[in-house]
Amino acid sequence: MNKRDFIQRVLIRTCPPEAKIDKGIVYAEHLWSRLDAAGYGNGEKGKPKDYVDNYELVKDKDGFDKFWNTFGVKKGKTGAAKRWNQINPDQELVKKIIAAARKENESEHNGSSRKWPEGWLHERRYEDIDVTVTQSRTHGDNGLQNARRMLELSKGNEKMTEVWQKEIDKLSSAGKATEDNH
Repeated sequence: MNKRDFIQRVLIRTCPPEAKIDKGIVYAEHLWSRLDAAGYGNGEKGKPKDYVDNYELVKDKDGFDKFWNTFGVKKGKTGAAKRWNQINPDQELVKKIIAAARKENESEHNGSSRKWPEGWLHERRYEDIDVTVTQSRTHGDNGLQNARRMLELSKGNEKMTEVWQKEIDKLSSAGKATEDNH
């Protein structure tokens, strides 16, 4: 910031009455001199920070790319990559984030604006969306078997046990309905 800008800002902030503007200028100049003598600034404008491509720093590019391609808004990729690095998700969390991003992309927003990926990750919005991550049936595993395995793994975590039990009930009733139709 230069001296002229500094004096203007001091006057704007202190808002002296018109009769005291000259005294305000003298005060601001005196303040500038004291700050300069104390080593605050050299009167030059600050330099912009060096650009950091956070995408290049992503450890799990495959997981981040899947998230990016799934999420509906394609703005602020380097900022989203920065948040992804801060979260540093393991494979289970990556699956959950991608499933939640898919649901977010499919959901209707009724005219309201959608979150950018960086904000969505930073605010941990993936925790707000109820998703059940199951293995694909192409790997020879059906959803009910997977849900039963996850129920076993979630013993001791009451909330997750409840979630997986509901999933098992839902899949069981869907399976019975399919059997009844044949």
